[in-house]
Amino acid sequence: MSETTTRGAAPVLDLARLTSLRAFAALAVFGFHAGTAFDLPAVRKLFGLGYAGVGFFFILSGFVLTWATRPGTPATRFYRRRFARVYPAYLVSTVVAGIALGFGGPLEWVLNLFLVQAWHPSDTIQFGINGVTWSLACEAFFYLLWPVLAVVARRRLGVFAVAATAAYLVGAGFTTWAIAADHGVRLAYVNPALRLGEFLLGIVLAVLVQRGALARLSLPLALVALAVNWYLVRRFFSEDFPLPDYLMVPSYFLLVWAAATADLRGRAGVLAHPLLVYAGQVSFCFYLVHQFGIDLVVHLDPGVSPMVEAAVALAMAAVFAAALHHLVEVPAQRALSGRRAQQAPVHAGHASSSAD
Repeated sequence: MSETTTRGAAPVLDLARLTSLRAFAALAVFGFHAGTAFDLPAVRKLFGLGYAGVGFFFILSGFVLTWATRPGTPATRFYRRRFARVYPAYLVSTVVAGIALGFGGPLEWVLNLFLVQAWHPSDTIQFGINGVTWSLACEAFFYLLWPVLAVVARRRLGVFAVAATAAYLVGAGFTTWAIAADHGVRLAYVNPALRLGEFLLGIVLAVLVQRGALARLSLPLALVALAVNWYLVRRFFSEDFPLPDYLMVPSYFLLVWAAATADLRGRAGVLAHPLLVYAGQVSFCFYLVHQFGIDLVVHLDPGVSPMVEAAVALAMAAVFAAALHHLVEVPAQRALSGRRAQQAPVHAGHASSSAD
């Protein structure tokens, strides 16, 4: 794709494979939380790095925002569309979870309503009410900066790429120090400024793909690289929370690159199947409600085996997610975004994703 195309034509939004991959990342986060909540050793072993799926969502968010938003789009329009896309479903899920389970004090509610809870130094606040939504506070910070970041990336890509890499390395370096010092580990995981590097790398990748500067990368090869990366990190760094978030970034970068270029070729594939695409479309809402589903089952204590409890929590989360998507997310986006909401396979909000 030429630079002329990038500047003049409407972006291709039908990135079905990227949408489907969001569903798998959201499921990994669920597996991590469910394995811990229901004390399932096999699930914990399989999804022990599930929380690292958040990094995938941050990279994907930077990529999709840059890919789908035309250069020159007014910042006010961008902010309005981001608000319409993310906040209504976030607000409803937060209020329902908080009221139903009795979570949160006044400070937690105020910070959550303004999506700034991840900036607070206390993990009680960071993970209060609906714990997984700390990552939405990170996304809100990223969205605030994006109009300026996109301009710089498109005009001075080389400098921007160096800065993005440096930001990523700062986050990884701080995390390494925090683990060694046994201090500030939670901060390394949730602080928006420290997680910004992943979002910036997504922006870099989008501009490179738009300009046709990258050759097509085999998606199966990228998936193999992801599996190898996952295994090695799980084997050697599983106890070094949250360092795996940063160590998985290279394979996430390759995966988004491969999936995007595969989608641009327009060929059919397993990840382009309508059912997986639909699961990806609903994955943001699934991410928002999955912890609520787990907490609700734990609270009700149905007296069945832990594996059955996990299955019930998964089913409940899927039903809640579909309801939230169809009854809140899509109608609100249609009403608030200033245009007819489209069921585009890729949404930039993440199934922005996270683990506590």
